[in-house]
Amino acid sequence: MARSMDTKRWCAAWMVRDIDSSRVKQIIVGGLIDICNQLDIRILAEGVETAAEMEYFLQHGVTLMQGYYFAKPGFECLPKVDFEKLPD
Repeated sequence: MARSMDTKRWCAAWMVRDIDSSRVKQIIVGGLIDICNQLDIRILAEGVETAAEMEYFLQHGVTLMQGYYFAKPGFECLPKVDFEKLPD
């Protein structure tokens, strides 16, 4: 029986922050990514603030991301998005 893919948002910014340089976070998040892949759950990584964090997630198959790296929040307006930073 075919299932549609669920999407889950990770709002654990403390786990995203500095993931590119934290072995402990990489082990925990890597395990969660494996579990989600096995369960056909698509991941949205929230709180991405650096290019290195974005690259880590891209290298591990996470293509949905949001955070200050892509656009700062706006007040009563849409934030300006730097499209040059978005992955191809």
